Amino acid sequence: MGSAALFLGLTLTLAWPLPLHLATALPAPGDTWGQTDLDLLVWILAWTGSHILSDPVGLFDANLFHPAPLSLAASENLIGLAPIATPVQLLGANAILTYNVTTLIIVWLNAFCAWKAACLLGVRPAAAFVAATLFAFDPELVLGFARLHGSAVSLFPLIVVFAFRAARDGRRRDLVALAFATALQMLAGVYLAFLVATLAAVLMPFLWQLAGRRGHGRMRVPLAFAAGAVPFAVVSIRYFEARAAGTYPDWKTSLEGAAAGSLPLDGLLELLFSGPLLLLLPLAAVGLTRPSVPGLRAALLALLLTGLVLGSGTTLPLLPGTDLPSPWELLMRSIPGFETMRAPIRFRLLSQIAILLLGALGAERLLARRMRRWIRRTLRVASLEIERERRRRVGQEDRADCRGYGRDPDRAAYPAPHPAHEQPLCPEGPQQENRYLREQAE
Repeated sequence: MGSAALFLGLTLTLAWPLPLHLATALPAPGDTWGQTDLDLLVWILAWTGSHILSDPVGLFDANLFHPAPLSLAASENLIGLAPIATPVQLLGANAILTYNVTTLIIVWLNAFCAWKAACLLGVRPAAAFVAATLFAFDPELVLGFARLHGSAVSLFPLIVVFAFRAARDGRRRDLVALAFATALQMLAGVYLAFLVATLAAVLMPFLWQLAGRRGHGRMRVPLAFAAGAVPFAVVSIRYFEARAAGTYPDWKTSLEGAAAGSLPLDGLLELLFSGPLLLLLPLAAVGLTRPSVPGLRAALLALLLTGLVLGSGTTLPLLPGTDLPSPWELLMRSIPGFETMRAPIRFRLLSQIAILLLGALGAERLLARRMRRWIRRTLRVASLEIERERRRRVGQEDRADCRGYGRDPDRAAYPAPHPAHEQPLCPEGPQQENRYLREQAE
């Protein structure tokens, strides 16, 4: 509860003064395209939130571009955000209040779910808090509270953790949690659905190997992913109908748009690490050296590289320095629906997730080392105090039996290496016994 409250405070502080005007003002996106996206997102969230219960069959025949059918399929649907937006609307909120409350909750959830995912990996809450804060409040993820479709990524870290826990332990609750998180995250947006699918494809070889090594069914995790993808598959039927009607451009036209929005690798790295995420980078390097769930570190490294390759869009060919097509172009040619992905830069999220979890492991390793140092120092001090107390009590017992302290005269006659030392002088006892033994020896 403490971490959740701190994340809430950070969210409200970052959004200030928006929390004072939730029902009457919207975030300022800063440019014309941003304002266009914001207006569209406010309308989509209001439409989906109000019709997901009242008219789910006619949801995609929205009140836009009439009489064109399936107008909602021309953009995101945000169905996965209805569990937040719909209750707000049922309480009588207008479209502006619904958007603002949903956005604030999503940013808070990004932080809380990142923290929870790190804790489920065995990371201490303090280390998880550091990593989650640097990840969730990165300006490149918050996006000024104006691009909800890019910020609603709360469940990605939990998907990774649930997948590896299910492969390692084979527990049903992890499989159910994986399917549920996958379903809700894929329904949050079309881009996010393709990102979840890419994440699953990258992780699957490592999960397959881990499940086989632990003796669990290797198909259980893939089936959990498949079960989670079923709701989006049902929703995607409407998108394929719109695609058949010619709503979307062909892959060549989309490729030109993707090329215009692609950043070279150095530009992508500069954008990725221009904010707080830069502070997670050294922690992520330390996290690569920390033992964790078998295969997790290698999988996160593969996820990091995949995010950089796909985030670079068309600027990075299969083999650098050649005229071979880019991986992005191959995906557009081969995967139905991928031609709608015209913003390759959004795939940098895969790298951000990998850095988050590796950074949490690194923070845990550093904190554990400091904790071990502190524990050793505390135990050393405690042992010295115990020994000092023991000697003090022994001294008190000796004083109770002896009349004084002095140098034992018989010790001076002992040959080396027995030096003379201090011991109690008693009228009867050890000294007389030593003298008697010496006389008998003579």
